[in-house]
Amino acid sequence: MRALAELVMRGRMQACSIAFIGFAFPFVSSAVIGLVTLRKGSLEGFIVMLWAILPVLLSYFFSENNPYLAVVSGILVLTSLLVAVVLRMVSLWDWTLMAVVLISVFLTLMSGLFFKSELADFVQWVEEVFKLSSAGDVLVLVTMGVAINALLGLMIARWWQALLYNQGGFQKEFHSLKLDKSVGASCLVLALIGLVSNNSFGVWLKLASIPLLICGIAFVHFTVKFLSLNKFWLFLMYVSMLFGTMSFILAGVGAADSFLNLRERLTKR
Repeated sequence: MRALAELVMRGRMQACSIAFIGFAFPFVSSAVIGLVTLRKGSLEGFIVMLWAILPVLLSYFFSENNPYLAVVSGILVLTSLLVAVVLRMVSLWDWTLMAVVLISVFLTLMSGLFFKSELADFVQWVEEVFKLSSAGDVLVLVTMGVAINALLGLMIARWWQALLYNQGGFQKEFHSLKLDKSVGASCLVLALIGLVSNNSFGVWLKLASIPLLICGIAFVHFTVKFLSLNKFWLFLMYVSMLFGTMSFILAGVGAADSFLNLRERLTKR
């Protein structure tokens, strides 16, 4: 992975080429856009994004797959650029996590307005597979996918940046990740309202749990490192996340950490 990051940083041509080819591989294009943006600025990141979006356009016009899949890929590429710009500007992960969710929601809703026919066809397909019967439900599913994939791409980009210019920096940054109390409170309230609501708007509010979930995961990583535990516990955590209960628990841990500063309590034991 270090060799790939070094190749991206050699020049614009290399970065654009990898972003173009990376369309076929999960997170590669997003990570390349993120790395270039974090290191060289939004203009260079935008140029690389244009190359990353070319295969998306080709897929939209010429692929036999549902065109809305290409639209979703385009949303992911654009989101990857915007969240990298946010992180570069504020250097705060808690606000960046919020930005990931908000940007994903906004762009996905806009796609529903501008690509109505493509979305309608996509809903029919998703209804058969996931038993979702409304465009709103599908858009929530798309938003969640975009947010998580954009976030993973950004984290890979930050990791690459640390590998090249700040050894160990990403681990330290990730292990200290927790939400500010005001941000944590906002996410918790919105997520709880979404949890108890039975309408379609409540489903959207559940997306506020994503920052809490990521912070919960970060706390577990910190705990395993601090207590020198076997990394099997991390593997077990990620496998358990395939079941919804563990994700709720981790989101709860993320919320508790923002209010109680669990890391400080753990280190003072």
